Amino acid sequence: MSSLTDYLHGQWSNEMRAIMNRLRRGPAFNWELAGMSTNHRARVDDLREAGHRIRCEIQPSGVTKYTLEEDDDSGTATPTD
Repeated sequence: MSSLTDYLHGQWSNEMRAIMNRLRRGPAFNWELAGMSTNHRARVDDLREAGHRIRCEIQPSGVTKYTLEEDDDSGTATPTD
């Protein structure tokens, strides 16, 4: 990588891709996403800013469940494209 910005962009892209791929398989809990990213909440926000609808629900146990509310035919660009 030629710069810190390039490094961080690549890292974010990989983390966003991993989180999106996981959410496409169904709802995921915060502890799952935390294993894919150093800051999974920021990456979920990045995916939302890219146009993806991701629902966040805090469960009675205190864990957070994330659900992708769209199908792959939505026309929204994804980090995996």
